[in-house]
Amino acid sequence: MDRNEKLKVIQGLNEEKLTKNLLIPLFSERMGFKGVRYTHGTLEYGVDITYYAEDDFGNPLYTGIQVKAAKITNKDVDTVCRQITEALGASFTDPHDGKEEVLDRIVLITSHELKGKAKESFWKSLKGANPHIKRVVTCIDGSELVDLFDKYLPSAFWKEYDYFNKYFCAMKSEFETIKDVSAIGHIEPIPLGDIYVSLRLSEKNEPSEIDRIDKKEWLVWEKRRKEQIFDIDDAIMEFDRLVIVGAPGSGKTTLLRHLALKFCKQALENWGKAIVPVFITLKTFSESGKKLKDYIDDVFEQYNFSNAKEVIEKDLKEGKCLLFLDGLDELASRERQQNLTTELEEFICVYDKNRFIVTSRIAGYNDELKGFQKLELMEFDDQQIKLFITNWFDKTDPEKAKSMNKTIEENEKIRAIVRNPFMAAITAIIYEEDMELPQRRVELYSRCVQVLLSRWDVVRGIKNKYDAKAKEKILRKLALEAHISEKRSFTKEEVLKRFFVYLPEVKIRKEESGDVLDEIVKRNALLREISIDVYDFLHLSFQEYLAALELRERRDYKTLLHYWYEPWWEEVILLFAGFDRDATELVLRVQEKKKEDEKFKEDIFYNNLMLIGKCIANADYTNVEMRNQIVSGLWSLYQKGKFSFLKENAIKILAQIKPDNIIDSLIENLKNEDCIVRRNAAFALGKIGSEKAIDALIKALTEDEDSSVRKKAAGALGKIGSERAIDPLMKALKDENSSVRWDVAFALGETRSEKAVDALIKVLTEDEDSSVQGVATFALMKIGSEKAVDALIKVLTEDEDSSVRWNVAAALGETRSEKAVDALIKVLTEDEDSYMRWSATIALGKTRSEKAVDVLRKVLTEDEDLRVRWSATVALMKIRSERAVDVLIKALTEDEDFYVRFSAALELGETRSERAVDPLTKVLTEDENSSIRLCVAFALGETRSEKAVDALIRALTEDKDSSVREKAAGALGKIGSERAIDPLMKALKDRGDKYEKKVSDAAYSSLEKVSKKCRKRILKTQFD
Repeated sequence: MDRNEKLKVIQGLNEEKLTKNLLIPLFSERMGFKGVRYTHGTLEYGVDITYYAEDDFGNPLYTGIQVKAAKITNKDVDTVCRQITEALGASFTDPHDGKEEVLDRIVLITSHELKGKAKESFWKSLKGANPHIKRVVTCIDGSELVDLFDKYLPSAFWKEYDYFNKYFCAMKSEFETIKDVSAIGHIEPIPLGDIYVSLRLSEKNEPSEIDRIDKKEWLVWEKRRKEQIFDIDDAIMEFDRLVIVGAPGSGKTTLLRHLALKFCKQALENWGKAIVPVFITLKTFSESGKKLKDYIDDVFEQYNFSNAKEVIEKDLKEGKCLLFLDGLDELASRERQQNLTTELEEFICVYDKNRFIVTSRIAGYNDELKGFQKLELMEFDDQQIKLFITNWFDKTDPEKAKSMNKTIEENEKIRAIVRNPFMAAITAIIYEEDMELPQRRVELYSRCVQVLLSRWDVVRGIKNKYDAKAKEKILRKLALEAHISEKRSFTKEEVLKRFFVYLPEVKIRKEESGDVLDEIVKRNALLREISIDVYDFLHLSFQEYLAALELRERRDYKTLLHYWYEPWWEEVILLFAGFDRDATELVLRVQEKKKEDEKFKEDIFYNNLMLIGKCIANADYTNVEMRNQIVSGLWSLYQKGKFSFLKENAIKILAQIKPDNIIDSLIENLKNEDCIVRRNAAFALGKIGSEKAIDALIKALTEDEDSSVRKKAAGALGKIGSERAIDPLMKALKDENSSVRWDVAFALGETRSEKAVDALIKVLTEDEDSSVQGVATFALMKIGSEKAVDALIKVLTEDEDSSVRWNVAAALGETRSEKAVDALIKVLTEDEDSYMRWSATIALGKTRSEKAVDVLRKVLTEDEDLRVRWSATVALMKIRSERAVDVLIKALTEDEDFYVRFSAALELGETRSERAVDPLTKVLTEDENSSIRLCVAFALGETRSEKAVDALIRALTEDKDSSVREKAAGALGKIGSERAIDPLMKALKDRGDKYEKKVSDAAYSSLEKVSKKCRKRILKTQFD
């Protein structure tokens, strides 16, 4: 309900209803005045309400309220003024103590406006009676009354206020403290805000080569960049339907809890703009067997809002809800995921105006959800690690925080482990206990379980009744059974039934099952009660670790091999491999299985080699010859692989292994006489990311005579991100070669180091090459310093180079700074350069700032440049969160301007609307402009619609333009239809020029996505 609608509500009430139903509750219940009394018809002089408030000395000051529900016109002024002046001089009896009192002040309240001649006449008349009358008379009109109700009595405009207030308060209470491993060991509940570190999300895209489109135009579109970084607040504004994927322990659930808490607080502070968060744990929903709408009613009942069905139906229809759907991967089985996907799609068809955020592990999500944007949670960077550890210890032991941060800074292996938020929490628990840290992930889990099961209680002075090893054994067995059954939670009856079987093995009486469970839950925290008599492990990672530990105790390779290709089991396999630091036996079993079982033959994505590579990364004592053979296989794939996707996967695993022989060889290659060898070595070292290579890379950056080598060295140092590299990189900003300076500036942005800000500002204002200035702009934006924003604004307003200013405007849009909004508005309204106005318009759309709305509307009707007007349309859609599909379809199919059609296609893809599919498909099939067709192919992939598959297959197999075929291949991968497998297989054999290679690259990458989604392996023999 907007302000005008609220004004109409109060203006529609008669005087009695306005007074009794709204004003008396406002003054008595919300504003806290005393002795509030309805006096209409009791007191003279038109006083409808009286109340008092005490002054600083405890003396009552009496106020009389005159209420007018009709407009006050000139002819009413004399009567109103007479009543006020007479009321101020008259006495009345206070019913509470029977004493005679005098009104100290009068408040005139009208639900309408008092303005113009009536207002002037009113105050003039009052002053004539008493020159100091303004000190004791206040006038509140309808607009001011709306503000009072918004602040103190939101229920005036929202009849369900009391119910929602209980709901928001209950959810806030649930989410405002830490409930996971981070809370262990703290006596008092830990506020989420005290320990939470804001996470970033990334969208990784293959670079789009659109050679026929003006580079300046294409730069503005974020799809161009290989990786786009989002803050979570920006992401939820940008996308109505979002899937957040991440590694185990990357903080997915904590992130959703943080967001739910944030929206609860916002709702409690500002009812007028309340978004209703609905938090759903998907495994619990799946187990309920209910329809999603019915389950949502249960969620509201859980948070103190009973009988919410009709109210929630209305809010869902109006799009007021934000659904948080946590743990798609934890449904475990493909069938459950498919059922959930179908259920969610049906729900969205009915309630499509709402927003949805789903979380999943990377391995458990294969683009099942149509119309959802996928973003990946990024690991902690060095600054986030430091902040997390500081938050963990700061209130209890800041010196320990400093000590642990120092330990992490000095140890590359530990630093790699704690980039994962969950592992950072485990590491902090262990450091708090031991003041030293294990060097490997498995050892961290092992030590953490020890701490939780035994020694932690010694520290707290609580004696355990049951032996730690006994509890570990029964938890191992429970974890393995749960994982085999694809379960994350179990009823108390199920747990006790299993304990009844396990306990005799550890010499504990069966009758003590309940006591054992109670101790594990209340003291050891490895199991937790998530609802009445329903339990799960503290984190899925503990279930996986304990399941792997049980398999190791049994030496059970048969079970591991049975689930070798299941994403649900990958973490268990990797943890198993890490025990004893030796994966030799496991690798041998896999190799034997390959000989005897056709299903274990290598596939075209080399999944066997990739998973074995991950295993030996966790097991550095694996047989040396075997280890070298695996490393050699991965290195060969990286060097000679036919497809860039395959090469990228291989080098990622080598980055986990960090094989000394390859790193040493690459460092040596930096001295090779052949500059191509040196350049490739620098590039590979950046991909592997070993700090061992930093000195050699710094030397290459500062001393190599070949500029291409210096460029790759700069890029490698940026990827590694070591503080040691910052100073050499800043010096290299003065390199004589502008191409090197470009890469150096980009690398400094990658490091996100505050130290680089001044140097980048200097480049931005002084470098002779505009492209270097441009990349410095985006580097500053990545660092995100307030100082950097000020510098960018200065360049935007003062620099004479339009190309530089154009880039600065685009970067300022990414910062979403309020100061940036003002500067961009100034450019849009005052700059004579249409390119600058165009850039400012797009940037304002990215800011999502309401301040820009009026200016953009004016531009929409008045700017002489078509592109600026069109961009204003798109910007307004983004700010108002309106998905104007019809407008975009019309622009794509009817407009004659290339740029308008091009950008309309991109925007239609972002809407992910099914209504966009048919028009996009028609354009893909019929349009003569290949640049439009490739853009449309990309957009169809964004829709994730099965309806687009046939048209995309035709484009892949028949379109004469290789760039269109490349985009069609990529789009088919996003949709994930099994029908695309054969055409994509054929596209792997494309040979020819550079762009033909890109078609086969895109086809290979898409095949991997489709095969995972369909659970269909494609063996090498099929391709060969």
